[in-house]
Amino acid sequence: MVQSGQHRAVVAESEPRRLWSGGVGPAHGEVRAEPRGDVVAAVIEGSLCLVTSAGVVTAIEDLLDDVDGQLIIDLSDVSFCDAHGARSLMGLRQHCEDHDVELVLTDPSAPVVRIFDRTRISQSFDVDDEGKRWRPRGTVAGPGRRVEPRRREERGEGG
Repeated sequence: MVQSGQHRAVVAESEPRRLWSGGVGPAHGEVRAEPRGDVVAAVIEGSLCLVTSAGVVTAIEDLLDDVDGQLIIDLSDVSFCDAHGARSLMGLRQHCEDHDVELVLTDPSAPVVRIFDRTRISQSFDVDDEGKRWRPRGTVAGPGRRVEPRRREERGEGG
């Protein structure tokens, strides 16, 4: 198994193609990715916000239409993330679930962790001991879907 720090190196060595680049002024973002068999390694850079999130999500969703397996998104270069950006990542989670693709968020930057904590989205993910790999917990709620309940001790309510 490849460690999260190695994913970025794998993407960088093979010169991934730019899927999307856009935004206005400081609200600029870019998505680069490369499919490798059943795994798609993607990097999001810059802002993940109201201005950029639609382009980021569309680029990654279009890429996933023909991929089965795993989507690994490196978030270490996200310099700004607001609630719209966090919501867009949850939308990607749903899209991955609908296409039987495992989503793994790696190396989230401080702005991503901060907004995930403020919006409580972080409670929807299992995080490894080092905080480097975030995997969705349960399933996304929606028509015909059920979110796996968290045990009381996982919520910090004792038990």
